[in-house]
Amino acid sequence: MNEKELFDMLKNDYYPDLIKVDDEYSNFDCISEREDMYVELKCRHTHYDELLIEKYKYDRIMEQSNLTGRIPIYICSTPSGVWEFNLDTIKVKWQDKANLPKTTEFKDIKKVVKTVGFLPISRGKKLFANIYEDEEIEDFAMEDSETNSLFDREDMWSAPEVD
Repeated sequence: MNEKELFDMLKNDYYPDLIKVDDEYSNFDCISEREDMYVELKCRHTHYDELLIEKYKYDRIMEQSNLTGRIPIYICSTPSGVWEFNLDTIKVKWQDKANLPKTTEFKDIKKVVKTVGFLPISRGKKLFANIYEDEEIEDFAMEDSETNSLFDREDMWSAPEVD
């Protein structure tokens, strides 16, 4: 699945007023006026029980959301389904992860260090089930013990504190 297919599915089944932002450097991928939200889309080709989000993208959508009051939403597809996360309700712990591709959109294969966090699918809303109907899907659990050890599972996903 690619972002255009994901966008079309969301527009057809959940958010008929969803508008794709034309600026490739925008803080988010789409907007829904009716739902008063900004949406960042991501498509993953492997399923994990925790989905990666880049801090840079998180910070940009949160900043824009804080300026306007819109809800920051992250929607991620995997072969096992599509999950929606309200980023206002999730406290993310961040870590630097080496050897990640600089970009996926622009085919820059250079490897860099990125600051990332993980969103457990249990904290998301499942919008669609198996999206690759013709393929046999296997769920993969996160098995990277180095990554797992960097997170404090108990408070990682609690609602953020309000100042």
